[in-house]
Amino acid sequence: MKTRYQYITFVKQAVDPRRKTTVWTCLNSHWNDKLGEVRWYGSWRQYVFFATAEGAVYSAGCLADIQDFIAQLMKAREAG
Repeated sequence: MKTRYQYITFVKQAVDPRRKTTVWTCLNSHWNDKLGEVRWYGSWRQYVFFATAEGAVYSAGCLADIQDFIAQLMKAREAG
């Protein structure tokens, strides 16, 4: 699974035994600033991006990378 992109890197968080799904921290690749998390959103039955960096802005390329990463997670989940 691709986790490093030009501007964004995804890092798997330590497994929480209370969670059934993984949580991934989204970092800026240059400064390692936390931008948000990708985690399961039960109401929508899919992984979503939760932005946590106040005032952060995202280019179309960054959003495409986040979308690509979420698509990989969903594909892996569907594959079992």
